[in-house]
Amino acid sequence: MKQEAANIMVFKTNIDTMADVTEVQYILEGHCHIAQWSVDTEDADKVLRIASYTLKEQDIIQMITNRGYQCADMDH
Repeated sequence: MKQEAANIMVFKTNIDTMADVTEVQYILEGHCHIAQWSVDTEDADKVLRIASYTLKEQDIIQMITNRGYQCADMDH
């Protein structure tokens, strides 16, 4: 049986410091539909990458903005 590949989503954010990363870590690591995630705080766009089999871009944007951060889909 072939396993479906996770959808990799890339977002521009304002997650800048390790404190910010820790803040979003609580929601991302606790979410059962997120397979992997990372934030590149060194990149000018503070790139957030998320791998999920079921979530859509709008789901992630809502989760991050509800935490008080900016989040926009970089693919569109």
